[in-house]
This record gives sequence, C-alpha cells and structure tokens, in this order.
Amino acid sequence: DAELLPTALYLIQRGYWCALYELYIDAKRTGALAADDAARLTLHKFFTDSQRFPAQVLRAVRETFDSGVSAARVIDAESRAAVAEYDLRIARDDLARHGKQSS
Repeated sequence: DAELLPTALYLIQRGYWCALYELYIDAKRTGALAADDAARLTLHKFFTDSQRFPAQVLRAVRETFDSGVSAARVIDAESRAAVAEYDLRIARDDLARHGKQSS
C-alpha cells in the first residue's frame, strides 16, 4: 500500500503512538508491511528504540499479550460490537419510521 509510509510518518510526527501501533499490527496481519520495505524499516526502528520504549515497558506489554488476550480475539470482539451497534441503529431507524407511518 503506497500510503503506509506517509501514514506512519504522519502518526509518528503527531505523536499518535497507539494509532501507529494499530497500523503496524494491521499492516503485519494483512501483509502490507512485508511489501513496503521503507515502512517496515521505519516502524521497526521506531518500536525498537530503547530510549522511547524501555525494556521493562516492552516486557509488560508482551506479558499482557501473552496472558491470553490475543489480537484476534480483540478484533473479533470489536467486530461483533460494531455489528451490534449497526443492528441497533437500523432497528431504531425502523422503529422511528414505523412510528411516523402509524401517525
């Protein structure tokens, strides 16, 4: 994806590290990271900077992910929540429309 590196650089410059990490994980999962050497090297350099991310911080993050909270389970839960929110919005719209038609 030609937008991966510019997006990563934008997020780095703005300090959006959580969004950057999410981009990194998604790019790894979809294979986009393997296809973009510049983005891969930039993100690797950013996330392996020991001044920015001391070893104890990385260890805590790793332990959190190793505790059974897999990225796939988080993505699945987020997807289910989004579908439920969409279904609720559609149901409310239908009820509102039905109420107006009955009046």
